Amino acid sequence: MAWESGEPYRPNYLSDLFKKIIDANKLPPLRLHDLRHTFASISNELGTNLYDISKALGHSQVSTTSQVYTHVFEKTHRKAISKIADAVSGK
Repeated sequence: MAWESGEPYRPNYLSDLFKKIIDANKLPPLRLHDLRHTFASISNELGTNLYDISKALGHSQVSTTSQVYTHVFEKTHRKAISKIADAVSGK
């Protein structure tokens, strides 16, 4: 990305601008990069396959997406534990 003059943005320009917007609106701390993790985690929660999430994020390895970018939500974690408990108890 570059200014109209053709001069490139500083490498951290967008991150700094994003932080200013977060701070100005008194929002909880959030880095621009955190949105990538949020995208991956919500996509995973909605059932999007990891290959598609990985490609959307530009990862060359699905393992990067699954090990670093997707996070399990507490609700999903509880649901998985309940399913296992139900299976064990014969429900």
